[in-house]
Amino acid sequence: MDKLNILDDDDDEENKDQKLYLQQLEQVLHAASNENKVICLLGDFNIDLSTANNDVSKKNLLHLATSCNLTPNISISTRISTKKSSIIDNIFVNHSEKISLNGVIISELSDHLPVFATLHNSDINQTSKIDIAESSGMKFLFSLNLLSILNNKLLETDWNLVLDCDNVDLAFKRFINVFQQCFYQCCLTNSMKQKNDKEAIMDIR
Repeated sequence: MDKLNILDDDDDEENKDQKLYLQQLEQVLHAASNENKVICLLGDFNIDLSTANNDVSKKNLLHLATSCNLTPNISISTRISTKKSSIIDNIFVNHSEKISLNGVIISELSDHLPVFATLHNSDINQTSKIDIAESSGMKFLFSLNLLSILNNKLLETDWNLVLDCDNVDLAFKRFINVFQQCFYQCCLTNSMKQKNDKEAIMDIR
């Protein structure tokens, strides 16, 4: 991959931060590209990719993405205010043919709308085990059946504690806690569930 030529149109602090960010991102993507694997780059880039924006940071980010064969999958606004709409949250993938569904979720929990993308996996019917972290010892099982159970669990969950909360930060924490409980109940391996139950009893004492 060719080195990225950073275009710099001024010397303000924001431009310097974005320039440094893109230089560091280039190093990471260069290393990842050498692995010859599917790359998903996602998050809040704080760089508006809408057609209305023509600043140099947008050009640099798109240049970097193109040089790594990464394609942006979000093309509608992810942050909307009374004065401006922008696309600063995105999902870049180097194998866009694997994307079966992508978009933006309408939510009032944050000033950023959540973005998502579904990647097609030919082995999705096979149950796979994922170790979240060696230090935590947590192991989760994933299959179409388990994901269906999790989906039904989420549909049956009472979300009023989240929806009725006026504090955005608190509402988000409550959402994470409820989702995590459902996720653990449905996908955490039985051995880990038993261990966590024992630990929970010890904590109560």
